[in-house]
Amino acid sequence: MNKTRIAVAGAGSIGQAHAEVIRQSAEATLAALVDPAASAAQVAEQAQVPLFSSLEALFAHQRPDAIVLATPNPLHMSHARACMAAGVPILLEKPAAPTLHEAQALADEVA
Repeated sequence: MNKTRIAVAGAGSIGQAHAEVIRQSAEATLAALVDPAASAAQVAEQAQVPLFSSLEALFAHQRPDAIVLATPNPLHMSHARACMAAGVPILLEKPAAPTLHEAQALADEVA
């Protein structure tokens, strides 16, 4: 059985928690981390996965089966749209958007 390859965007505490759950899964494998912060290099090294500084860089090198967006809240909308444009399913951490209007716009785009 092929494992689902999941990337995590955001190497902060929430992203690291998601990465650890993926690493412990029998059905999934951690494919990569995405984070421009210098501190993310150590997290990626410990997880033994490639690190990309942006979603665009990730998608230029590989296409994971899914991505967890655990990036800072103000980036959720643009990151979700980038994943949608690449055709990569996402799990978007809360809040989905800074305002109800923006969250509705994102939901409409998904529909």
